[in-house]
Amino acid sequence: MKIQIISESFIGYNKGKISGEIFGGQELLLLETCKLLLERGDEVEVLQFGDKNEIINYQGIKIRKVWSPKLKFLERAGFIKRWTWAGIFFTPHIDKTADWIHLHNHHFSFPIRFFVRSQILTGMNHGVEWDLPWTYAGLSLKNIRDRMSFFLLKLVTRFSVKRLDKVITNDRFFIHYITSRRPDRANKFTYIPNYIDERVFDLDINPVKKIPSICEQISNFSKGKKIILLPKMSMKERGTDLMIDVMKKIDDAILIITGVSQQQDYYKSLVEDAGLSDKILFTGHISYSDELPFIFNQSDMVVIPSPCREATAISLLEGMSMGKPVLASEIGGLPEIVWNGYNGFLVYPSVDGFFHAIRKVLDDNELSKKISIIAKNDVYMRFSRKQWRLSMSEFFTKV
Repeated sequence: MKIQIISESFIGYNKGKISGEIFGGQELLLLETCKLLLERGDEVEVLQFGDKNEIINYQGIKIRKVWSPKLKFLERAGFIKRWTWAGIFFTPHIDKTADWIHLHNHHFSFPIRFFVRSQILTGMNHGVEWDLPWTYAGLSLKNIRDRMSFFLLKLVTRFSVKRLDKVITNDRFFIHYITSRRPDRANKFTYIPNYIDERVFDLDINPVKKIPSICEQISNFSKGKKIILLPKMSMKERGTDLMIDVMKKIDDAILIITGVSQQQDYYKSLVEDAGLSDKILFTGHISYSDELPFIFNQSDMVVIPSPCREATAISLLEGMSMGKPVLASEIGGLPEIVWNGYNGFLVYPSVDGFFHAIRKVLDDNELSKKISIIAKNDVYMRFSRKQWRLSMSEFFTKV
């Protein structure tokens, strides 16, 4: 079968900011999807945005890069590219000979749906993206713009669910949201949660890898204190602000923040101004396979304090797989993974909520060990790579 997959980003995203070619969770999922389809004998091509129109090959995957203008004035007005108008620039490059067109971000359904009639057209949802609480807390020019963005995103989402043949979603929160309004759309969804890659994160079967130098840097920084890991980009949406305030109240632990973002310099300045430079360390971009597993292993707990925009957070699964107590916000798809007090802790996304949960983990070693053991067993049973591969292969066999 000939399959064309369309994604905003894949290889070389955020050039100059990362040490490797794969940036984040969505790109890793796309890579594994392509490998799975190639192993089955399918012919695969990926469409993605790039600096120029060109065709490259990456690990046997044909990638067609499509240039598009920035049009920043549209973004500033609330017309976010990947939510509204990205599909316009992909449409001329759709392969009319492909049997199946798959949108790795379902938002591209408009206007692509009008140009794909005889082929199977499916999409993927990576979580609800309009649940930013502060956007609806008051009125300002920025809030009005953001509300406009989310209004358009919801319109495109409704269009996708109605017009696409099927939609993969990696959390049930999105399904509940749609079906609460349109129960007749329930048959449009295929639930396939993210997975944990045992080839990277099970150090019992990968014991020979070299310990990276970043671990020594973290050890020296901690000076024997407990290590709290926030494996997320520095963003308000990922709980960076929240955890900076939490660390003002904790003296017997340090916080490690991995990843990069456009707001990184702002948060570094915020930490310095708050006098927390000896408590919070920003690592910058971390290699997924060569550094990240060892940082998880070195940490004493993992926090996912996002106040919004979380589905089946891969970083949460990774923390559980490494046998660490995890503390996750009670939002989005996270409650589908964490059962409070059993395999982790669900926390209301507030400073007090995370402070008290962190103190519980720091002060009760027996409870932390018990929960960590259960979490590791649970995540490999419910979110295995083998099960994900079976589910994805079945999806791309029948609609």
